[in-house]
Amino acid sequence: MEHESRQVLRQYVEDTAAAFIQGREGEANESFVGLIDKLVPLLQSAEPEVLQQLNKVLTETLAAQGRKDYLHIADQLQYELAPLLDSMP
Repeated sequence: MEHESRQVLRQYVEDTAAAFIQGREGEANESFVGLIDKLVPLLQSAEPEVLQQLNKVLTETLAAQGRKDYLHIADQLQYELAPLLDSMP
């Protein structure tokens, strides 16, 4: 992933997590949908191991969203998704 776009995506992840932490549910949910949209192009070039990890993180995050466990969503984004994105070339 290009350095600049990685930084932009990483900031988007952090901003989305912050919105969930601060209880701005509507903004956070919209931002999360936007984040998913931004991840889709990366899936085509990701290695199978990364896709498997990404699938696990997103499945857990969506389950937390269904439970309205917004702090868990923020944790998944900050501590699972962000490092995973950082590890992508």
